[in-house]
Amino acid sequence: MKRKLALATILLTLASSHNVFADSGVINVSSLNLRQKPSLSSSILSFIPINTKISTLGKSGNFYKVTYKGKTGYVYSSYVKIVQATTVAPIKLASTTQTGVGSTKVWFLNVRKTATTGNNIIGSINPTNNISLYGTQNGYYKIKYNNTWGYIAKSYVSTSATSAVVTIPVASSTLASTTKTGVGSTKVWYLNVRKTASTGNNIIGIINPTNNISLYGTQNGYYKIKYNNTWGYIAKSYVSTSATSAVVTIPVVSGTLSSTTKTGVGSTKVWCLNVRKTAATGNNIIGIINPTININLYGTLNGYYKIKYNNTWGYIAKSCVITSKVIIPVPSTASQKKSLIANADKLIGIPYIWGGATTSGFDCSGLVQYIYKSIGVTLPRTTYQQAGEGSAVSINNLEVGDLVFFIGNAHVGIYVGNNKFIESQKSGTLVHIADLSGYWRTSFVTGRRIL
Repeated sequence: MKRKLALATILLTLASSHNVFADSGVINVSSLNLRQKPSLSSSILSFIPINTKISTLGKSGNFYKVTYKGKTGYVYSSYVKIVQATTVAPIKLASTTQTGVGSTKVWFLNVRKTATTGNNIIGSINPTNNISLYGTQNGYYKIKYNNTWGYIAKSYVSTSATSAVVTIPVASSTLASTTKTGVGSTKVWYLNVRKTASTGNNIIGIINPTNNISLYGTQNGYYKIKYNNTWGYIAKSYVSTSATSAVVTIPVVSGTLSSTTKTGVGSTKVWCLNVRKTAATGNNIIGIINPTININLYGTLNGYYKIKYNNTWGYIAKSCVITSKVIIPVPSTASQKKSLIANADKLIGIPYIWGGATTSGFDCSGLVQYIYKSIGVTLPRTTYQQAGEGSAVSINNLEVGDLVFFIGNAHVGIYVGNNKFIESQKSGTLVHIADLSGYWRTSFVTGRRIL
């Protein structure tokens, strides 16, 4: 009797984890990846050429299990034309039976309409406690989401029995939330404000160079600050500080220039030339200008020319200004795009490094920023910031140089024409040209035109 029960249990387990059938099919794409596991991120075992006939050994999510030249792995089902299909009964989850409680571990976790990858995202959730779980399917937990059913990847969920609550560990802090410990000034543009005193996907906003920020202690190399009616953390290395009894101020140099006396005309020679509030270096940048002719100059002070900028006064470095009517050729959009592609091609083969933005290694947004910087265009550092640049473009109207965003703006590349884009995707890969088809087409979110 015990042996019969054990056998029944094994059969039920196998039936619930994989659909068992034997379909015949033909590969309908030029070279189909045979992967070790049923995932687009899994390692590639081999490549199956077009028109190859195969027999499936089962199906897991959007993948068929097959054997090719002695290797057993998984191929993406969209690229297999089934010529002899066997009806497979779908796995049904009890929609009202709670099987556990979980907590998500990451920000912007995709909630999907079905328990598969692909273009079926219906929303996202951030780190959350006490999510009711209603069974599993193909590596996903079934959950209730906005009065409907959704699926989240099991790998990002901590679970427990229904009688227990899984909590997200919070780093202990000895900071008194109301005790001001100092005053500081930020030194850079686009300084990330984080929800916790750590790196990672916890950015809640940015701040630009600012005076007199109240500080509420330190933790793990970060200052605690008030930001938009909540608490945030900024990296100490980008902050100049003082005691609470003093205020950190940016020195202002008094000028004796007459604000209405024009003394000359000039042309700037460089891209992204800083316009400063005072005739001095330091944390006093109020904007930037690109190569421009016929700028009215209103005298000099400490190696700077005084100019009018956005209905106020500003200062630009003399060393970057030609004081005559010099016509500076500004690159056309076509020539910029040509240079961008040429510079991008030189980076193919450089390895992916998380947080990388140099030729030693790139992550996706670091590669985009570096390529655009090579033609004199400055972009923000992260994908979420870059997604706010330029103007929106649909996938059917992309042009060379457009930024292409995928997977909830979590990944970015640059469109290079002919339905291809350059990217630095993930650890273990190199900078390469990818086809904007299949998975990437279904994961496409938006294009952004910069040029």
